[in-house]
Amino acid sequence: MSQVDVNIPAELQPRVGTLLDAFRLFLIEHRSGSVRTALKTGSGHVTPWWIYLQISTEAPSRSVVQYGETTFQGVNPVPHLWVRGKRGWIDDGAALLRAFMQRMLRRHVATLSPPSMPLRPPMPTRAPPRWSTPERAPQFDNHLPVPNASGAAPHGRTGELIVLADFDGAAYGSEYMQLLKGDIVEKRVSPANVPPEGWSFGWHREGDRDGWYPGHYAQE
Repeated sequence: MSQVDVNIPAELQPRVGTLLDAFRLFLIEHRSGSVRTALKTGSGHVTPWWIYLQISTEAPSRSVVQYGETTFQGVNPVPHLWVRGKRGWIDDGAALLRAFMQRMLRRHVATLSPPSMPLRPPMPTRAPPRWSTPERAPQFDNHLPVPNASGAAPHGRTGELIVLADFDGAAYGSEYMQLLKGDIVEKRVSPANVPPEGWSFGWHREGDRDGWYPGHYAQE
């Protein structure tokens, strides 16, 4: 048996003791009738029961993974949810747990009070430059992630931001995005010679386009 811990982010730690039940509902939503609970044995846990998930009907016993929630510092000083299971199935079980934690964090951020609108900056003299894929030169590619402090592009999705409040950019011009709270924006290199003046430039995944948005309307 192997075990994987998924730490509870600081923003969600006030909900310690309720997250395992929320995860149970998440599993029922995604996995139908393959979820069950059982009273726990031992100590160090914050719920009186564990969750068992059967991942595959083709391996009904070997694919069962077990979930729990604990604040036991002797194992991990950070409150966390964990999953135990056999090799070959533990990775699938841990992926579900991580997806749940990301969803809970997104929902938490979406409930924060929306920031105030910044003062309207001067409008750019032209729309951000655009190229078709064959014409786009890498050094001018607005779809490249923003480089980090060392000058290298970050790996993975480190440029992803969560939108904190609705923003309708139509009143500002076609080069401004329309965003809804909870959307994902990816930071992009802004067009040359266009001062941001309180705005940020990014790629809106749901809208499948790039454009300007108020910088403090989104955060990592």
